[in-house]
Amino acid sequence: MTALHVGKLICRSRLRRGLLLIILPALRRPLFHTSEQLAIRPIFLLLSTAAALLGAPLATQGTPVNFVITGSLATARYFHTATLLPNGKVLVAGGDGNGPSQESAELYDPASGTWTATGSLGAARNGHIATLLPNGKVLVAGGFNGDSDSSILVSAELYDPASGTWSATGSLVFARGAHTATLLPNGRVLIAAGVGPGGVQEFVLATAELYYTTQLDTTQPLLNISTRARVSTQDQVLIGGFIITGAQDKTVLIRGIGPSLTTFGIAMPLADPTLELHDHTSALITSNDNWRDSQQAEIQATGLAPSSDSESVIHATLAPGAYTAVLRGKAMTTGTGLVEVYDVDQNPNTQITNLSTRGFVGTGDDVMIGGMIFHGSPGTAYRILLRAIGPSLASMGVATPLLDPALSLYDANGSIITTDDNWRDFQQSEIAATGLAPTDERESAVIVTLPAGAYTAIVRGVNGTTGVGLVEVFNLH
Repeated sequence: MTALHVGKLICRSRLRRGLLLIILPALRRPLFHTSEQLAIRPIFLLLSTAAALLGAPLATQGTPVNFVITGSLATARYFHTATLLPNGKVLVAGGDGNGPSQESAELYDPASGTWTATGSLGAARNGHIATLLPNGKVLVAGGFNGDSDSSILVSAELYDPASGTWSATGSLVFARGAHTATLLPNGRVLIAAGVGPGGVQEFVLATAELYYTTQLDTTQPLLNISTRARVSTQDQVLIGGFIITGAQDKTVLIRGIGPSLTTFGIAMPLADPTLELHDHTSALITSNDNWRDSQQAEIQATGLAPSSDSESVIHATLAPGAYTAVLRGKAMTTGTGLVEVYDVDQNPNTQITNLSTRGFVGTGDDVMIGGMIFHGSPGTAYRILLRAIGPSLASMGVATPLLDPALSLYDANGSIITTDDNWRDFQQSEIAATGLAPTDERESAVIVTLPAGAYTAIVRGVNGTTGVGLVEVFNLH
């Protein structure tokens, strides 16, 4: 058995964890504290035998004693964490025990050698991390609360020694357990690697993320979403929706791009895109074929003028409400097109809180690609819900919906941030709490907190399936 295979056993079953506790000491790697459970008692015999054979110190007259007994925990546990607090006490939290994962926590007082109960974790967990933060609180994140992929946790909590209570503090980008956490000089916590959900696939993680110990500014508006997809006819045109909230009007710029996509390697771009803008009643507000036909000066002033004269742009100031932009090919032509919505005035009192695009999801170059730009200085972050919708579009009259969408999110360097197939797999309770959960369990959704920057969401059909899909971005603040 390789070290990799041994590591994988950590998150699979309690029996295998017990076996691992026997194997590792045999390799002279006594890494884990244990309780007197039947499955792991052989370790004591193994260690005692090894100590005798190796001539380890024994408690005999004239021999120094290195270990002495102190008070026992109230609850037997292993795969827990222990954190030295500023007041000199030690916080022990979570772990596995005689049954399910533990949610209890205890404090050890070195002065008296005794343990006392403190507030319980919000979620039972083992194989998690615990890090003392500069403000004296303790961050606990990730871990396991069962033996299946869905039991690998994404949640995080803070322990306050002053009150002895725990409070939620957002979620990891990736569900993970058996990972590491390192407090950095700037006060942030680097959380790295571990194991994550993967079914029968490899699930050892290489990803890393940062926990910000200072409050992030999540009040900034969404700036831009652009979606590239195959533009056909009827149900398979490209439809971009957005919602404006607030008490003031918002100036937006909407672009329909086609010919210039050849510079990005697209072999069959939409040769002559046209744009329409509709209100929430589906009434037509305005339309455009070639962007120089009208509003040329206003469009050029934004710095967002297309490079091809046959591409389309609408520059409009709109009251709060819901709007839809429709991208078609002139004279029923087809090809790969791009629809974009920009927040031009960036007025924080009126914001774009939801952006979505519906179109045909094919394979290869014809998957649906959504690009997002979030504005802000260091310390700015966005709590975002992303959804990939397919099956439920049938209830809206779409004849050929994407039956099983899968969603992937990438950063500006093309590195994957997170993926999801079925939204109930990993963040079910957190997604449901937003009131924005998909209505079909085959649809995809993720909640992530992202720093300002550019990101790409890709919607594909599982196993290469095709159909009409919808990608959505919600700013949860």
